[in-house]
Amino acid sequence: MFMNEPVEFSQITNAPAHICQFMGAEKPAHADEPDKRFLDYMKLKCSENYKKRALIYNPDAVGMWLFKKYEELFKPVIDKIEIQLPVKSVYPSKTPVCFASMYSGVNPDIHGIKGYVKPVLTVETIFDTLSKANIRVAIAAVEKSSMSIIFSGRSIDYYIRNDDEAVIMKALELIENDSCDCLIVYNQEYDDTMHRTQPESQESIDALSRHIQAFSRLCEAAGRYWSQYETLVAFLPDHGVHLSDDGKGTHGADIPEDMEIMHFYGVYCPENHNVK
Repeated sequence: MFMNEPVEFSQITNAPAHICQFMGAEKPAHADEPDKRFLDYMKLKCSENYKKRALIYNPDAVGMWLFKKYEELFKPVIDKIEIQLPVKSVYPSKTPVCFASMYSGVNPDIHGIKGYVKPVLTVETIFDTLSKANIRVAIAAVEKSSMSIIFSGRSIDYYIRNDDEAVIMKALELIENDSCDCLIVYNQEYDDTMHRTQPESQESIDALSRHIQAFSRLCEAAGRYWSQYETLVAFLPDHGVHLSDDGKGTHGADIPEDMEIMHFYGVYCPENHNVK
């Protein structure tokens, strides 16, 4: 864990290099290098003796301040991971902007999404480099979401569903059937709810709890059905959230509440049959 050290922020643009490094593929062109702390963890944890699988869970709008304030709520996540990296997102802290950077490894000036718009990205992403390496990739996401649109047209599998639970059920099926090597799962209920109410309304906290439980369910499935593989599990939010002047949740500002997030990583090792 790194929580007791002085805060040293990684960047959301480091994430593609982390995933590609683990999977044994080239990172996207111009993507930032991996965080040294992640590399040190990989050297300590990983072996060349096993085939790889990756489970990447993207909950929308889960800021670092939520983790700090509701740490006990996050216990099912902490139990499944081994390192926590404080991360700075990109500005403006809007969902398509942040996910474009998270999966391309470049800033908005390069990938071109600078607001709440959802064009198909033309820059190289991990979905391109992993495919080139003959790694089977799948996205399970809610329909009309940024994740379901901006990465369209790649040589990967898309499983677009009506709501979060349908996405999770499909993701669990994909894990059980070993249908992909790298699975990206996107959920949005917390973001939807806090925009309608407040970041800390009971409805919002309940939605956040469902995200946490969904990640736990996915990790347990990976531990059961991917037991012969070395598996990266990751809980990677895109940005945070704050209370707006009109009393509802919002994001997009260059403030810590919106820009500071926590990324969680763990590795499942065949030797111990645990996601740790």
